Amino acid sequence: MITPAGVAVALLVLGHLVAGPVALDLVARVAPVERRGAYFGLLASTGGMAVLVLGVPLGALYDLAEQARPAAALPWAAVGALAAAAAVAMALLLRRGHLPTAGPALHPDHPDPDDPDPDHPDPRGSEIP
Repeated sequence: MITPAGVAVALLVLGHLVAGPVALDLVARVAPVERRGAYFGLLASTGGMAVLVLGVPLGALYDLAEQARPAAALPWAAVGALAAAAAVAMALLLRRGHLPTAGPALHPDHPDPDDPDPDHPDPRGSEIP
């Protein structure tokens, strides 16, 4: 039997599978080499804070969806509005040139574009594996 909670969990997992790699790649492309760890930490922290802050109000909204009535659409409208706001913010950041649109992947076969001398490893051992 398919339940609303099961569908919500499946959509959450699918969202993480789609958005996670994109967010990690975006942080790696945008963050300066010497601050990448801090940027990745901020990404992880904001995800945790979003769950902490939004869990209770969205949980209360989901309680409205237990019965078939017009208010049952409210939690889905709230989550959809959050997703739409994130999409608009991303589009504005891209349009204003604050985010890279394309670039080399951070992989051993592709040198880091911020590395002044890609042929010689950093003596401090901070190469990207």
